[in-house]
Amino acid sequence: MSKLLKIIVLIIVLFFLASFLLYRMHTGRASSRPAGSHTAAEEHEVMMIHGNLDHIDSHSKTLSLKDNAQTLEFVIDNTTMFVKDGQVVEPAEITSGREVAIRYTRSGNINTAHYVFYAHAE
Repeated sequence: MSKLLKIIVLIIVLFFLASFLLYRMHTGRASSRPAGSHTAAEEHEVMMIHGNLDHIDSHSKTLSLKDNAQTLEFVIDNTTMFVKDGQVVEPAEITSGREVAIRYTRSGNINTAHYVFYAHAE
């Protein structure tokens, strides 16, 4: 009986050690990044702007937003989501001249749009 108990205790201890090792490997990956490496969220602050949509150019993958006296250009890519009344829509469904809110990041002189929110006029 004591031999069976020793085997069971050994299996439990090995299981605990293996679980602990996997846990340390998992958490160690996130904290062992080189000092100079950053994720996109660490490098670029997410910003929000409101204004009137000037135009969307699907060929050059850009959109323009008029905000008071200035016009801002934004790059759109395949991850940019256009949201109208809470639903994801195609960019063609959002008309020029309407008020939109854009969530974007800025890298150097390039503004990259991530979300374009448009509320249907009442």
